[in-house]
Amino acid sequence: MTVNLAQGPGLAGKHASCVYENEIPSFARQDMERLYQNTFASAEAEHVRQPGTHTYVAWTGAVVVAVILFHLNGAQARVLNAAIEFDAQALECFAACLFARYPALRAIALRSVSTGALSGRYPLQKFRSTEDVVLNLPPSVDAYMARLGSAGKRLEYFTRKIRRRLPDFRHAVYEAGNIDPALVRSLLALKLRRNADQLGHSALDAAQLAWLQRVVAAYGFVAVATVDGQVCAGAICTRVRDNYFVHVIVHDPAFDAWGIGIVNTYLTILAAIERGGRECHFLWGLGGWKFRFLGEPRALYDMVMYRSRLACMACVPTVLDAAGRAWYWRLKADLRAAAARHPPIERAVAPWVAGWRRLRQAGPRMTASRGSPTAGPVAHEP
Repeated sequence: MTVNLAQGPGLAGKHASCVYENEIPSFARQDMERLYQNTFASAEAEHVRQPGTHTYVAWTGAVVVAVILFHLNGAQARVLNAAIEFDAQALECFAACLFARYPALRAIALRSVSTGALSGRYPLQKFRSTEDVVLNLPPSVDAYMARLGSAGKRLEYFTRKIRRRLPDFRHAVYEAGNIDPALVRSLLALKLRRNADQLGHSALDAAQLAWLQRVVAAYGFVAVATVDGQVCAGAICTRVRDNYFVHVIVHDPAFDAWGIGIVNTYLTILAAIERGGRECHFLWGLGGWKFRFLGEPRALYDMVMYRSRLACMACVPTVLDAAGRAWYWRLKADLRAAAARHPPIERAVAPWVAGWRRLRQAGPRMTASRGSPTAGPVAHEP
């Protein structure tokens, strides 16, 4: 974690800006899609609520250059845009606007974002909190197969084997506006059963399940594999313009011998390429399957920007909370590295890590409640 208390030069105010309190203006939805192309930086993001969600909009001339959703909680603002890279100047202009508009505001918290170098005008806490594993999609299926090399040939072999020996195998993709809610519920039910069998509890809470069903209606991209009409594997994804986000991947263990989970994921990626996709986000967690499909990790950071050094010193609970989360992330990273070298360590510490995660989610928060992609649905190995 870095704490920067230096005071930099003032910002050159090149943007016109406006704050819409307790609303998301209708034009902002399309501008968010254009600017960020990200489910977690959209009007349908997991923690967006009406009322209570405020919207900051900045223009250069007639062009919208920033749309940032946020909540106010006493002396702290919490940014809801997540899993994106902020333009550094746009972020500092946003901070300047909020600190000027709300005199009692001391801090602005951001979760799971990245940004370029800031000017240092505002004291800053910043630490790595997670990573988004991203596959840069090539322009064609042939180009992707060439990048996969021998792994692509194995995937093609398993796909042909399934189609040959299970003649009733079907793979279909459904997009927003054409997705049966019952199909989504069946995939989530299968996921919950898998979690119960593997973890002894669900990795998805009720709020996340409700959000997934809601967001699919707006941005859904759902792939499902069936055998004789029975759902045997699926992927619940979202699509915002050219970007795809994999929220849930699941398969029926009765089909383990066929590798049907891996095949379903492979066919889902090919469907995204065929539709002109630019990026496929496998999201947080370093599951080995993500790298087999050529995903690459992008670091994401939690940040707290303070009005001044005095405000930073007055926000002791916030400072300590951020420091504690930074320590927790470093501990997880160290344990993960040790487990990669020595698998028995992973088996020994996994129950402790899971218990600590549940304790942190259930306990009271000194700042805004846990509400970032790090707490969102996680895609598990198919």
